[in-house]
Amino acid sequence: MNTVFSKKPIHILNPEEYYVMPNWGIHPKYGQLTQDDEEEGWGYSLQSKLTHFIGHTQGKGKPKVFLDKVDEYLKANNFL
Repeated sequence: MNTVFSKKPIHILNPEEYYVMPNWGIHPKYGQLTQDDEEEGWGYSLQSKLTHFIGHTQGKGKPKVFLDKVDEYLKANNFL
């Protein structure tokens, strides 16, 4: 929706590198997603160059590995 009123040319990011996905269910590329992996189901999501911070993980909240990645980014970019 941000591109609807933009005066700049549209640039579409590579969906192989920039994506948002759940950590449960069946993914068309990765197959069955479970929360039993070493990153509490966040393994494939953490490989994306996008971070989707708003959301939920079926009532559990964000896992420590995800929050650590966010903190790492914030520190590297002088937000913390």
